[in-house]
Amino acid sequence: MHFEAVWAGLPLLLSGALKTILYAVAGYAAGLALAMLLIVGRLAYGKAVSRPTAVFVEIVRNTPFLVQAFFLYFGLARLGFSMSPVTAAIIIVTFNSLAYTVEILRSGLMGVPRGLIEAGESMSFSAIQMFRYVIARPMLRATLPALSGQFIIIMLNTSLLSAIAIPELTYEASNLASSSFRPFEVYVAIAVIYFTISAAFAGVFALLTRAVTGDWAKVDLARRGIL
Repeated sequence: MHFEAVWAGLPLLLSGALKTILYAVAGYAAGLALAMLLIVGRLAYGKAVSRPTAVFVEIVRNTPFLVQAFFLYFGLARLGFSMSPVTAAIIIVTFNSLAYTVEILRSGLMGVPRGLIEAGESMSFSAIQMFRYVIARPMLRATLPALSGQFIIIMLNTSLLSAIAIPELTYEASNLASSSFRPFEVYVAIAVIYFTISAAFAGVFALLTRAVTGDWAKVDLARRGIL
């Protein structure tokens, strides 16, 4: 094995890795924020929000990420909504992550003790106040491991964006492999990079879980679930 081409192309790979992180973090954060808004809407308007959300979740969860990427990138362009590769990547990741995170949060909402919700209702809390003061903390405590694992999956799925020529780690690696004629060495290198990024974020989420739960045993379980 000869890794000279990998070392020569390392700046290119690191640039792709930074773009992968950007797409994953920005898209997932936007998806999580929208998912929380849908949870608040569910509290405020009930089935008027929950039923359309359920349809959206089923459509996204039962179609491949790559098909969604083709639809959002090429389909919207055909309708006149052209966008830059960076914007397209973030929108695609947001669209996908929203469906999964809202379902994770919904399961967490169902696990909130009914007594807490009734207490909030007795104090005439609005939907936003109910979410902020009553539901948010126990819901996040219950769902953080699943949210953490879903972020890792979303981050790894960004590799599929290379199929629509959006620059990220796998796209840059493919170009390097083609120009250097060293595909084995290049793909070994990006496997290591993906693993390193995943392990780093797993550690961050484990610390976050510890901060929220205050329980080392739960942190260990969360880390095992992510890794």
